[in-house]
Formats: sequence, C-alpha cells, structure tokens
Amino acid sequence: MKKRMVCIVLLLLMSVNLTAFADVNYTDVKESDYFYTNVLFATEKGIINGIGNGEFNPQGTLTVAQAIKISACINANFYEKDMPYDGGTHWADSYYYYAVENGIIKETDFAKADFDKPITRGRLFYIFANTLPDSEYIAINEKENAPESSMTDYIEKLFCAGIITGNENGFELEKNITRADTTILISRMCAYSRRQMVLEPMAQ
Repeated sequence: MKKRMVCIVLLLLMSVNLTAFADVNYTDVKESDYFYTNVLFATEKGIINGIGNGEFNPQGTLTVAQAIKISACINANFYEKDMPYDGGTHWADSYYYYAVENGIIKETDFAKADFDKPITRGRLFYIFANTLPDSEYIAINEKENAPESSMTDYIEKLFCAGIITGNENGFELEKNITRADTTILISRMCAYSRRQMVLEPMAQ
C-alpha cells in the first residue's frame, strides 16, 4: 500500500511545474540563492510578504506572529476562504483569531505578548502539522529513515509527508528559523512537487 502511495506522489511530482512566477522582485533575493524560487512561490501565493523598500530579509528570524499569519494564509488558500479582518491591537490579531477558529492553534498555545518574539522550529512544525487536513499529509517517507528515532506525532507527520527532513543534527527543534528557510516549508506545504523523499536512514 505504501509503495502504491509513493508511486502516486511521484506522478504528481512529475506533473507539476512551479517555475513560472509573477513579476516578484526583491533586492536582497538573487536567482543564485538556494531559496529563490521558494521565496517567489510563497510571495506569489500571498502567504508571506517582503518587509518593505523592495526587501524580503531572507536571513531575518521568523516571529510567532508571522508563523501564525503564514499558517492562516495557507489554510485560507486551501479552502478558498477570504481572510476576515477583525481589527485588534496587533497586526496579526485577525490571523490569530482565524487560526484559533479553524483549529490550527489553541488560544493557550501562544501568548499575544510573544507575537513579536522569534519562533522555534519545533513550534512552527507544530503549527504546520495542524494547518491542512490530514489528507494533505500523504506519507512518502518511512519514519525509520528520520534523523531522530524519537519523534512527536506532529514531527513524524511532517517528516513522513516530506515537508521536513532534518539533517545530521536532527530536526533542531529548539533553534529559530529564517524567513528564507520558512519559504521552503511553505512550498512543500502547498505543492506536492516540492516535498522531499528520504530514501535511506539518516545518521542518528
């Protein structure tokens, strides 16, 4: 059954083309950058924006508020919903309310006082694991090939779906994540063609 599922995903990978983008230009993002197409893809989808003055700030640290906004936009795009504007004292309040109302996060998961603080990779993974319906996390990887043998349900879910892969240091859950690396995850969340297969066990 798993082999059949992988074959289906591979067919999807071969049939989707993400090389065409609208006219999106950032002065600090070059074609030679490893994250170039991901930044353009995520921007064109309206999931993440630049910081103004034609800059994207790829090496900037993602904040809690930005992570919630991204997840809300991915969910809204998937369900073709309009993002309601509910006002609030923080620019991310409407995205926060949307994320809570649609079961992406709980009110107790994040304090509004922490909105402008950096988010860890682990907390971002937690949000992303709840952003789409379970049917969108098709397993293409065996959990035995993960860089860490002990995983939470949501880490296993994202790894098996090819959204996160980890490295020789594991998933580095306590580290912060850059805006550039976040766009790679956004692309994998939104397009099967960007998901990564791990065909053999990583060093543990």
